Amino acid sequence: RDLQIINAGKVRSDVAINRAKSACCQCRSCTDLCPRTLLGQPVNPHDFMRALSSGADVNTKVMTNALYCVSCGVCELYACPQGLSPRNLITEFKQKMAQNGVKPKALSQPAEEISPARDMRRVPMNRLKQRLALNNYDVDAPLNDKFKNPQKLKVMLS
Repeated sequence: RDLQIINAGKVRSDVAINRAKSACCQCRSCTDLCPRTLLGQPVNPHDFMRALSSGADVNTKVMTNALYCVSCGVCELYACPQGLSPRNLITEFKQKMAQNGVKPKALSQPAEEISPARDMRRVPMNRLKQRLALNNYDVDAPLNDKFKNPQKLKVMLS
């Protein structure tokens, strides 16, 4: 699992798309736990993955709604039971759209109401640290409060 997390951003997009075509089961876990979706934003990572993997009938609305993604990584590093890369694919898509001058329209208000399930679908920090293999690093650091008086101090200004 540690190597999967380390190598998550190194998967080529064509490989990630092929994995999505073959392994995405449309379980909606990525969308159900997406913080933007829970706040009423029109981000649906599972719809983006479906549209990307189908290729033939790309839903324009789904693709433009992906522009509102903030690439937090909950879908990829926590929610997806298949270990797919929705965040990386959405980020790459957003970069290509930005290069072509396409930007998301400002939302004056959420497209939908804030989900009533939002409080129940927050990602528990202890479980997130465990999945990201961060528990090994969550240790108390020793504090050394002894002050040393140096003979000479050089401040580099450039």
